[in-house]
Amino acid sequence: VYLASNRPDDAMMQYAEILQVQPGHRGALLGRGEVQAARGDLKGAASSFEQIVNDSKAGKSGEFAGADPQLEQAFFGLGSIALKEGRIPDAVAALEAALKIDPTDADAWNLLGQAQLKAGAGVAAVGALRKAILFVPTGWSEPYATLAQAYRLLGKTAESEYATAMGDFAEKRPAQAKQRLETLT
Repeated sequence: VYLASNRPDDAMMQYAEILQVQPGHRGALLGRGEVQAARGDLKGAASSFEQIVNDSKAGKSGEFAGADPQLEQAFFGLGSIALKEGRIPDAVAALEAALKIDPTDADAWNLLGQAQLKAGAGVAAVGALRKAILFVPTGWSEPYATLAQAYRLLGKTAESEYATAMGDFAEKRPAQAKQRLETLT
């Protein structure tokens, strides 16, 4: 509630209180990590997310270990931070770990596509971005923009133009989308 009310300092104080009583409280660690990342404290955020990952490795091997949404969020956070810091192999590994837990996470597929594009892996980027779009086909232009770049990397001009048109459509620019699509047809 504090975070939604644009009161990150109060949110951090609340998370600190929770973590003082229960040091490994996953909800508080995730929340603290998200506030730290939003504030630009990527090292602090990574530490919060890594605590969840490390605690899970140490004590979670049960039947539902592969279906842990908080662990998935922690891996996503680590992947996002690694991508921001330019540590592309770490980003790919963390995002792939997140997607093993929740293969329907469109945001994770999108970030994985971005990371793979930065790694120069155009085919892998296209695959990841197409999955992001599969889960959120309209109203979200970011995956289309990155997909257009990945297709350009692969020398696929028509596919790049199609992805750009779909990005225009998602950005509520139907005239531009129509013009691009008519040119293709």
